[in-house]
Amino acid sequence: MQIALFFPAPIQQAITGAPRMSFTYNKDHPQKLGLLKAQPGEPSNLLVVDQDNNIYSFVLEYQKELSVLNYRFFERDAIFKLKATPSDREFAGHHVFDYNANKTYVESFATYLFQRNLPVLKRKRHQKIKILVYQIQFYKEYAYLIMELTNSSNVSFLPGEISASLQLKKQGKKHTMQRQDLGIMHRLNIPDIVKPGESKRFMIILPKFTIPKKWMLDISLKEKKGRRHLQVTSNKL
Repeated sequence: MQIALFFPAPIQQAITGAPRMSFTYNKDHPQKLGLLKAQPGEPSNLLVVDQDNNIYSFVLEYQKELSVLNYRFFERDAIFKLKATPSDREFAGHHVFDYNANKTYVESFATYLFQRNLPVLKRKRHQKIKILVYQIQFYKEYAYLIMELTNSSNVSFLPGEISASLQLKKQGKKHTMQRQDLGIMHRLNIPDIVKPGESKRFMIILPKFTIPKKWMLDISLKEKKGRRHLQVTSNKL
């Protein structure tokens, strides 16, 4: 059996927290209707964004027998409303995004992502410090990149300078490198210290981007007042 959910405006995006919970809606011709189906297992969650920029959040729990099969929601049921996104301004071919104008919905969506179990994009270990880079999530004009540090050494690690860029390695005698800085717009939950035996998750928010052919995404994290340097590269998002 499946449940029908009706919203006040056509559905723009929906995300479930577990594969056993499926929410289907018409992506080609947006409608106000979505269909929810679940398999037995632990509780999960559902996030729905409609085309009026209202965000709805639900806790999902499997039940063998259902007494209600249709639910209708109103704008007052939304947990919050995203601010309208200003038009992009182009200067010399570059987009300029006003982060402060969108701060409320950007940080709210980031908080939601922290609660999800995202696939790992890349992992690396250096001098007993392990870094996980989770699959990048895109929403509107932003890219959300969650990382996790695990300290298996006997010395605390103090995160310092962090950067994100696209790099193209030129072939030649000197193997020079082209680099384009992506420009970190905001940092969330960056730890001051990761003590031995601890794991800490944090996020950087970037302007939305793609990785051109022959280019690589490069994430660099240097230790503050130390020599340890973690660097992760990937040609995938």
